[in-house]
Amino acid sequence: MFVGFSKVKITPQKLLVMGGYIKRGKNKATGILDELYARICILKDKKKIIVLILLDLLAVDKKLTRKIKNILMNESDQMEIIICCTHTHSGPDIIMKQIEDLESRKEIYEYRDYLVNKILIGYDEALKSLKNSKGIELLYYEKNIDKIAASRLDPYENINNKLCVLAVKDKNDDKYLGYIVNYTCHPTVLGYKNYMYSGDIFGQAMQTIEKDQSICLLTNGAEGDVSTRFTRKEQSVGEVKRLAEILAYNIRDSINKTIPINSNELNYKSKIFKIPFKKIPSIKEIKTKIEIEQEKITEYKKNENNLNSGIIREKESHIEGLRELLNYSIDNKRKQKEKVIQIIGFKIANILFVTVPGEMTQETATEIMKNKSEGYKIILLGLADDYLGYFPTKKIITRGSYEAIVSKFDTRANDILKNKIIDLLTEMSERNG
Repeated sequence: MFVGFSKVKITPQKLLVMGGYIKRGKNKATGILDELYARICILKDKKKIIVLILLDLLAVDKKLTRKIKNILMNESDQMEIIICCTHTHSGPDIIMKQIEDLESRKEIYEYRDYLVNKILIGYDEALKSLKNSKGIELLYYEKNIDKIAASRLDPYENINNKLCVLAVKDKNDDKYLGYIVNYTCHPTVLGYKNYMYSGDIFGQAMQTIEKDQSICLLTNGAEGDVSTRFTRKEQSVGEVKRLAEILAYNIRDSINKTIPINSNELNYKSKIFKIPFKKIPSIKEIKTKIEIEQEKITEYKKNENNLNSGIIREKESHIEGLRELLNYSIDNKRKQKEKVIQIIGFKIANILFVTVPGEMTQETATEIMKNKSEGYKIILLGLADDYLGYFPTKKIITRGSYEAIVSKFDTRANDILKNKIIDLLTEMSERNG
């Protein structure tokens, strides 16, 4: 097997409308805290090529994904391309969920074209890196880490805090070429009041690791209900640095403990299927619910004991979800009943990766892990190839949290997705899968 890595800057040249926080409205960025990047890893054996692209962005949509894949796809090879995002909330809103202004939309479309060109440049650089490779050794290590992420619904709830590190080393000079890393967390240390471009803790941690000249792809997992809400001390640049340093330290520690993998087997497989949309309330019903939630906030604020209890913030998040659902209801003129989606799995030795086109919960991820085949490591790649939002569980829907309110789906979609992922992983773990 041969592997090539590259890294190319994708920071917008203009100050664009930012994505991730509804509270920002349509306000544009005001500057740059740190640069945004596309990081690319190409893995190739005698027959197959896998391209993993990681973007310091909130998410990508299917249309953009299709455009990138069509440009990079080589018909002469068996090839699979996967595009993931770190889910930083301090980048441009390239999927334009809330942007109605025509000039702002034009600017985003221009940036999307710029992004595609940058990815093409990065892909060519990764290919050159791959061609210069004389053979590689794969090493792997995983560990649980704390003090960074926690359930954002209940800080005492158990979550998967596993950090997974796949290191690629040049056989000849014993130097590391790069790393594919996975950790689960909303990178939202910087809040809605930040209007500066930043990769947040994921971006900062990668740049810290990359000081040794090896490129690091820090992918995200099932982060639908995991964040720094209860671990961060404040939402500031200094806090980004503090938590990023903890994350980078643990990545470095894991790299030093990686163990060689005996096999260099490379394979991939995909599934295409449909998931049902939930029944969306009418525009009138949603507006009524917003009014009710606003009245509740007004009542809560009359009691000083509620001001710092978190109740008001929870109600505010309900309104944010309802407003986003309202926008979706207004725009969803076709009233589709089902969504066709694709998931992709790829295998490197005994490590199974599988994509999730949105935000999965920890409960669902845990159920998937319980079904894993003996001897295999499983890594979920969230925010991959499309953004369908949250896939809520019955527990989250019963709680009535933001994730459940804003989602276009209910438990039916989540269960179908979960079972299809388990099926794909089972097929991939078979000898000839």
